Amino acid sequence: MSDRKPYSGIAEEETFYFTGPPPLHSGQVTGSTLHYLDAAHLGSPPSDDIAPRRPLSQNIPASQNIPVDQSRVVNRFAGRNGVSFSGTNEEGSFLLAATPGDCRDGSTNNLYPYSVTYQTESEISYGCGWTPSQPFAVAE
Repeated sequence: MSDRKPYSGIAEEETFYFTGPPPLHSGQVTGSTLHYLDAAHLGSPPSDDIAPRRPLSQNIPASQNIPVDQSRVVNRFAGRNGVSFSGTNEEGSFLLAATPGDCRDGSTNNLYPYSVTYQTESEISYGCGWTPSQPFAVAE
């Protein structure tokens, strides 16, 4: 018989961080809130100091489809191989899915523990993710 338990690698109370190219950009999900962030202010391992960061809107032009208020309420779903967060913004619905597995970003070559898929009604973007208990490894 197969395991029917939902994925538990990202606890409900744990913050999940993500980064990637537009339209994904960078941000975090804490509880039921997704907040877009400036990637330079997401923190880096092994630091435990992951404090509130400056909103992405201070650095990214509005033309890159970032929600005006920068935060969205999301619904969390733990499936068999990862967690997803769904919500809506000005352009419609979106889904952010985190799947365990090695992920390298294209600009720094850092190694992350999660692959991220960000899907809107009109496009799909891919990135990487991590949590405070599962940090990314800085490329040497």
